[in-house]
Amino acid sequence: MKQSVAILWMVYLLSGCAELGIRSSVSTEKVAAIRTVAVASTLGKQFHGKLTGTTVFNNKQYDADVSNWNVDGAAIDVATSELKKNNGWSVKPLYGSFTQSEQVLSAARAVGADTVVVIQASKYDNEPHIPAGYGYSKRSFMGLSKECIYSLFIVEAYTVKSSKRMGWQWGFPSFSGVPCYGASRGIPFKEDWSEYSEAERSGLKDAVLESVRTNVLTGIRALKLMQ
Repeated sequence: MKQSVAILWMVYLLSGCAELGIRSSVSTEKVAAIRTVAVASTLGKQFHGKLTGTTVFNNKQYDADVSNWNVDGAAIDVATSELKKNNGWSVKPLYGSFTQSEQVLSAARAVGADTVVVIQASKYDNEPHIPAGYGYSKRSFMGLSKECIYSLFIVEAYTVKSSKRMGWQWGFPSFSGVPCYGASRGIPFKEDWSEYSEAERSGLKDAVLESVRTNVLTGIRALKLMQ
């Protein structure tokens, strides 16, 4: 019985491992033309908790306002710091709340940027049980489970003048799946935000911010923006 469950669990996991979509890096010619780059993030202020059970009747989900974590600010700061390593580039962080791409492009034009890099929350079709953005996901199947503190987004680069996308990449390595963080902190998944202690919430914050910072760097480097 255990062997059968293990096989079913493996099939369940592998069904979400195939890489979807066509990603592209920014061409060498376009990178060479960049002079001023703006940086924005639309990860938002909501921590997503989601339990995906064997059937839909076992599913549970909640969202919690974690504005005080300043996740977008952390994403912008690490991207700005990394992009400033390119000699000759002026890098302009765009702190603010953006809900549409045109808002980001308008803000980038206002600071005189020719390029804008956007950290954009996005669903991943191969792991549809994980909500876009960041949070804590638990996936249970036939008595087995996987808990994952995560961030899930793409990193995009746009030419400001034309509003055309130059390239985009996931914030995790190809074929790896969405990476999990914070396992060493020993914080169990809970079905409601109110059930976490202040110490646990602090640990969740640290794990999410570690995830965001690491994944932003992964996305930027995959875009091949660094000269």
